[in-house]
Amino acid sequence: MMKTEYQRNLPHFHHIGASFFLTWRLNGSLPKSVLDKFKEQRDAALDALKVREIKPEERVLAELKITNHYHLQIDDYLDKIETGPHHLKNQDIANLVIKKMKQYDDDYYKLIAFSVMSNHVHALMDFSIQVDKLGDNLNEETYKQVSEVMRLIKGSTSFDANKILKTKGHFWQDEYFDRYIRNQNHFDTVVRYILNNPVKAKICIDPQDFPYNYYRYW
Repeated sequence: MMKTEYQRNLPHFHHIGASFFLTWRLNGSLPKSVLDKFKEQRDAALDALKVREIKPEERVLAELKITNHYHLQIDDYLDKIETGPHHLKNQDIANLVIKKMKQYDDDYYKLIAFSVMSNHVHALMDFSIQVDKLGDNLNEETYKQVSEVMRLIKGSTSFDANKILKTKGHFWQDEYFDRYIRNQNHFDTVVRYILNNPVKAKICIDPQDFPYNYYRYW
């Protein structure tokens, strides 16, 4: 199966036709000092892991655990912080983000679940639909990578959101987090995590009560 490498601060692989857990946030939603602290903790843990004599498969799992913890720290902070931008509380802006995600549903991916929080978005997208559609014609030119889909979603919603807010500049943080789904258990865990995000943030009791939650099989 083809796969391409995407690298920004963290190198990882985009597996062709996989499902992905994606998170992106508003620009300026996390203070730089807080983000730097989380990064220092992550890097220290990764450096400590390098000198440990463990099996390669154990090292991969340990690195994954450290990276996941780093992103969970960010997510928990975003759920609690009251300062910074919370533009996604604006119904018009939240809805344009939802509309854009659904625009490519059943075309570039199957949109499995999402939660549009006040300052960040979680989504689970299954890209296998492209493999099924393209078949033997699958190649790098016809296949829409996660990075390209994210540019499509973030680019147009940034423009439209700035029009609503009567502002200019970066609406979204440039970086985003993605993790490909390893198995069915991981898939189910991510669905629960996404849908329970507003519950964890004490916005609602039942995930279905949050207007910006979506699950394909509800």
